[in-house]
Amino acid sequence: MSSNLCVAVPDGATELERLRDRNQGIAPPSNADLIAIIRAKDDLICQLKTAALETDRLRDRVEQLEQLVGVDRSLTSRLRAAFGLEPGVAQVMGMLLKRDFVTHDALYVVLYAARPECDWPDARIVDVQISRLRRALRRHGITIKTQWGEGWLMSAADKARVRAVMDSGDAYVAAVATGTIASMRF
Repeated sequence: MSSNLCVAVPDGATELERLRDRNQGIAPPSNADLIAIIRAKDDLICQLKTAALETDRLRDRVEQLEQLVGVDRSLTSRLRAAFGLEPGVAQVMGMLLKRDFVTHDALYVVLYAARPECDWPDARIVDVQISRLRRALRRHGITIKTQWGEGWLMSAADKARVRAVMDSGDAYVAAVATGTIASMRF
């Protein structure tokens, strides 16, 4: 007996008739089976809602933790704009601004731990990111100090210079937006 799933069903047919026609004589599920299916569906919906709430809670927690270590999305975008940095380099800069000292391992985890482990680059990529950041900051007289074998840090004076460059960039963007750029001095 071949089953044809494309059976034409009249518009007024009940769900039971549609099911019988589709199954071509196979007995429809019993009321108990239908109730079990509905309960299973309701359980799945409940599980999905719970998972969605848990996902939202975890996203909020990740955002809080990122801000604690210096991965603040708004700060990162401001750093990118002010210094012309790539996203990863801007994240490194954000961590250096927010913390007194940043280890190699902490930078590596922040930059790459969200990826599957098979996609993690060589650990020396952190040194490349620091090198790129130093090159971008050199134009502004800002330096990053190295504690060999441990990590990096910025002086309070250099952090203040970074903030001053960001603030002047924000002022420039605001002046362009309002049309007062001609009267401003940068």
